[in-house]
Amino acid sequence: MPRSNHSVLVNAFRPAQEVDDPKFFAGRARQVADLTDALHLIGSTPLIYGARGLGKTSLAFQMMRIAQGAVELLSAQGIQDRAFNETGRYLVFFVTCTDGTRDFDGLVQELINAAEEADFPEVESNSSAKHLAERTTTRKISLRFFEAERSRKFIPEETRPSYRNLSPTEKLQHLIYLIIETYRRPVLFIIDEIDRLQNTQGLASFIKATSTESVKFALVGISSSIGNLLADHQSIARSLVPVQVPIMEEYELRQIINNAQRYLYDQDQQITFGLPATSDIVEYAAGFPWLVHVLGQSSLLRAVGAGRNEVKSSDVLDTVFELPKNRFAQQFSDAYSNVVRGSAQREIVLRALASSFADDIPTSKIYQVLKTKLGVKNPSSYKAQLSSPQFGSVVYTPVGRHRGDVRFSDPIFKIYIRLRPSIYKDVDRRVRSAFQS
Repeated sequence: MPRSNHSVLVNAFRPAQEVDDPKFFAGRARQVADLTDALHLIGSTPLIYGARGLGKTSLAFQMMRIAQGAVELLSAQGIQDRAFNETGRYLVFFVTCTDGTRDFDGLVQELINAAEEADFPEVESNSSAKHLAERTTTRKISLRFFEAERSRKFIPEETRPSYRNLSPTEKLQHLIYLIIETYRRPVLFIIDEIDRLQNTQGLASFIKATSTESVKFALVGISSSIGNLLADHQSIARSLVPVQVPIMEEYELRQIINNAQRYLYDQDQQITFGLPATSDIVEYAAGFPWLVHVLGQSSLLRAVGAGRNEVKSSDVLDTVFELPKNRFAQQFSDAYSNVVRGSAQREIVLRALASSFADDIPTSKIYQVLKTKLGVKNPSSYKAQLSSPQFGSVVYTPVGRHRGDVRFSDPIFKIYIRLRPSIYKDVDRRVRSAFQS
């Protein structure tokens, strides 16, 4: 069924566009090579980490494809010799943590649920796998099937582990064993958004104990350092292969817009982005692909709504001005309103801190401008509020840095603050003027 015109427009900047295009990862050549090597290395645990909105999940999907035997991205980067052969390809389970997962026990249950849904028709040419898989009505592996297989091998009833008596980690380990025995393939679990876990205690130890030549785990999460992602990371430190995802170069951000234009063309939509509009989006995005998606999609809808087939700079500027109402950035609008909460002084301090382009913001210099040019008598008290959970802990003091330095917990929120207009009249203009001078 053909897509409607609106459906085509809203899908032009979907993240899957990048996942499907090896060119998008041209600037990620080192990360792709490191992850591929980590997949080959016995006992290693790949860890993809970095700030929000940099394409970590897209990179994880590429890692999944490489593990399953895909060669397109490796060939595009000239490292096709690292591709996996038929017998070395992984059976991959991709699990995404949610706010409801909470802790290690919750994650183990999610992994069990994913493993029990195992269904790999592409490997049924293996006669052993086909014979075992067909012993269930759905061809899916389950722990009950595990017990049946153990029984089939004539293990005495009194020595056979019961499904109900196993701990969650034992259930998962036995299930992994059955999958490997059934399909004669190594298994890879990719765990995305592990930063959502409120407590990761026990995860690193489990990975270390379970990882073998045939079992591998890969982790993906938002963090500025690997220590922030794993509570007991020392138990796995030697096997971790950390791959940090940096902010994107301008040509990579432009490639996102090029992908969107190509998608529109393929769907018979003759809509283009003018060069000035493209440059504006790239500049405003400041290295974050998520912002290209938001600004590009909203600017596209605005241009088409005005009856034009070219996105102009004015569309981008109007989109930036309307950011507080943008449904694609609603979470940041809510966070901004929560921080300001009826205080013009707190909004001034928030925007003053966001005006710094440094990762580590020197508060002493910011305070000086706040006191002398913006009339904030006690800026440190407002900074303390911004660091408190009551106001979302939007800034924090990095470990090992100068005590007077702070960082934004979410770098995209920092850029959002700079882009959007202020709630209180003229606060944005006054802060911008004070720091420009």
